Amino acid sequence: MKQIRILSLFWCLASSTSLNAQDSLQVFRYDQFIQTVLDHHPISFQAELDQQQGEAYLLKAKGAFDPKLGADVAQKYFEGKKYYGLHSGMLKIPTWTGIDIETSFEQNEGVFLNGADNTPTAGLWAAGISLPLGRGLFIDERRAMIKQARLFVQQSILERTLTLNELIYEAGKSYWYWLEAYYIRQVYLEAYTVAQERADAISQGALLGDRPFIDTVEANIQVQNRQVNLQQATLNYQNSVAHFNTYLWADGFVPLELAATAIPDILEDQNATPVDLELEAQLVQLLDRHPMLLQNQYKIQSLEVEKKLKREFLKPTVDLKYNALMASTNENLINNFSLNDYKWGVTFSLPLFLRKERGDLALTNIKLQDANLDIKNKFNSIQSKSIMARNTWDTTHQQFNTLEENVAAYQALLAGEQALFENGESSLFLINSREMGYIDAQTKLIITLTKNKIANLETLYALGILNL
Repeated sequence: MKQIRILSLFWCLASSTSLNAQDSLQVFRYDQFIQTVLDHHPISFQAELDQQQGEAYLLKAKGAFDPKLGADVAQKYFEGKKYYGLHSGMLKIPTWTGIDIETSFEQNEGVFLNGADNTPTAGLWAAGISLPLGRGLFIDERRAMIKQARLFVQQSILERTLTLNELIYEAGKSYWYWLEAYYIRQVYLEAYTVAQERADAISQGALLGDRPFIDTVEANIQVQNRQVNLQQATLNYQNSVAHFNTYLWADGFVPLELAATAIPDILEDQNATPVDLELEAQLVQLLDRHPMLLQNQYKIQSLEVEKKLKREFLKPTVDLKYNALMASTNENLINNFSLNDYKWGVTFSLPLFLRKERGDLALTNIKLQDANLDIKNKFNSIQSKSIMARNTWDTTHQQFNTLEENVAAYQALLAGEQALFENGESSLFLINSREMGYIDAQTKLIITLTKNKIANLETLYALGILNL
């Protein structure tokens, strides 16, 4: 294969909507490409939004425990009389224990004031608590929402990991397919050039009487065959570049295009990657820590919280309220406190059949069973995919080493046949046959290298650790 002179890739994202063209071929390395994808691809930005969404849900859930300040004014005037004037303010402070601390102030007046609304002229202060004794004593919607939101934050972090894991996998595959298409095209380009040069030389020899004219027909047929192969390889390369371009962006908004001078990593510098033995030793632990399985575990924990809440709803509602009352004066309010001044109340309710509550609990139990079955199925699926990818990784590494020797052997055969041909001891048919074997061996080597790199990616992707 031709040795191609390579310069390091220098490209600018800020000044153009395409990668800047250079005067000479430039290498766009794999690690550069992946870092560019992580820094600029829209999906990478979306992955960050997943985590922000989880934090926003937690903030929203915490809002249920925000202290609440309120005020109310109601007045009525009719026929020159002030029927009533109701003025009140309150501060309510929810607590994690389920107890609500309340303080309020009322100041009411009027000719036709309801007896229950009578207050001292300077107003009436109240301070007390609201305590659930039945439903809501151990857990309620507010506490359940906080617990589930915290679990959702962890799920969103794992979702970000999964999203980036898939992005790197898909982008990585596109890089190696681009490399494969580029170097296979180089193989066919060289083969076409050699066939054309040979056809020209044979035509000259035929005109001089050194070669039979039938050889020119065979030589031209080979040129045509190589031309068709080159055209197909060029098409494959163009399509691989088109797909590769879908991963080139600037700041998540501006799509870029690969410069015509950019080439993938130098093929001569590439070797098949052997299986990571340390990874093999940690396989079980990696499976247990897989982001998708951890995400399902958080989902199960969230359903356990929901189940606890639904069971709480089977209890009757028994809410106790107590408020100490103090008249507003210029003196310290504490001085006006008396155990004899208070108001209290209790509310009780219970659906007689609890059909809604029992139905909700049954549905939650079904969701839990489904989630537990799902996590077992996903574990087996992930384990199977990782083992298959690992097997492909190992096999392609062995195949690559064998094919390297195969390419060297075909190259030696071709060189020997070429020497015989130049001495008139071989035929054009044998030369073409040796060349086809050499071309086929080179393309197999390149394809196997691609399979090995992708199998490496796929193993790490299956284990969920591409972005770690």
